[in-house]
Amino acid sequence: MTGIKEVFSLLLILLGICYPVSTVIGETPAEAIDLALEHSHTLASARSMISAAEYELLSTRRSFLPIVGAGSSYLYNSAEAEISLPASGTTISLVQPHTVDMYGDFRWVLFSGFSRSGNLRVREINVELERNRRRSAEIQTALDTLVLYRQVQSARLQVETLSSGRDRVSLQIDRLQRLYEQGMTTVSDLLTLRLNLLDYEHEIVGAEAELDRATMGLREKTGRDIQVVSPPEQFSSSEMPALDLSSIPQLQALSLQQDLAQAQHVVERSAIYPKVALNSQLHYGIPGANTVENEWMLYATAGISVSWSTDWGAAEARASAVEARKDALASSRFDLRSQTSLRYEQDLRELKSMFLKLEILRQALALTAEKADITEQQYKQGMATVTDFTDATLALTQAELRYRTQILLILLKRNQLEASIGLLPENWSVSQ
Repeated sequence: MTGIKEVFSLLLILLGICYPVSTVIGETPAEAIDLALEHSHTLASARSMISAAEYELLSTRRSFLPIVGAGSSYLYNSAEAEISLPASGTTISLVQPHTVDMYGDFRWVLFSGFSRSGNLRVREINVELERNRRRSAEIQTALDTLVLYRQVQSARLQVETLSSGRDRVSLQIDRLQRLYEQGMTTVSDLLTLRLNLLDYEHEIVGAEAELDRATMGLREKTGRDIQVVSPPEQFSSSEMPALDLSSIPQLQALSLQQDLAQAQHVVERSAIYPKVALNSQLHYGIPGANTVENEWMLYATAGISVSWSTDWGAAEARASAVEARKDALASSRFDLRSQTSLRYEQDLRELKSMFLKLEILRQALALTAEKADITEQQYKQGMATVTDFTDATLALTQAELRYRTQILLILLKRNQLEASIGLLPENWSVSQ
């Protein structure tokens, strides 16, 4: 049974089982993915971050509108100061004891050194970055769920295939037991089959434990228990998706970060320009603008202000730092484009190789099944030994595992390729 152990271990390694697995709530892989996406706390957090970025964008847009305000004030002054006019004999108070003012004001920054457009662009890019992160999280969550789903199928396949081999051995043990009681075979042959049966039982226990772990993991991923469909017995290939570099989230994120650096560059450089603002106020109060008359008065003030200050080159230095980061992002984006194209070509060639292996395994399974049938008939007729029978049974079990496992690996590899080129889960090939 060493061969079965090697096949089982190889399967677990190839499926990338390096974290707790889960159980799906649905009938098909697509339903499992939908449940995981709905249950994912990571995606819920991503949606909240998008909303936060959108509100920040709205706040920035509205901050560029004119500022309109209103207020009122009352001032009591206890000081006394008078002046007498000898010609008229009158006395004029120089201090107004009561001052009341009701006003409305208007302020609009006409020019802020291009920081307005820069800040607005920064907020817009932040929204796009959050949407990009949500898309990446959606693809990763779907892929993780699909790996777990295939793991459950794989573990179940192990149990079913090993159980089938065990049942074949059990039938022969029953037959050999009757022959032994009639003195027509030796106890050594009977013990060989029983040891063979124990090996199957040992492997089945391990496969069932793996199935339990996978089921628990999938349950955590989707939030519910589901009935995973049986692994496909046949495979129907379809055309591979073409590579579109513009749809890959990682490249989109780098491009957006470049745009963000450009917008920040504009904001930093805006500090070297003067600021121009329009101000106006409408007042109604007493004594108003004419303290001599001391009457309620309606009047307005308006003006324009220009301000400029220097920070001794600090703004230019910050702008240069942003420019350098933009250049670094451009280099990273170029490298990622090259790596993505190379990895895509490598994955296509690997898939092609896996298709060829699948055809070879299909032919090997057919020949192994035919040989196992012949060996079983010969064994029943006394023309083959117990060793011949157990070897043929083991070979058939291994051939079944290799063939159906290869189908699962191809399906998973195709979905990994689809995820790597940025396809959203609803466009994946998950019908089987």
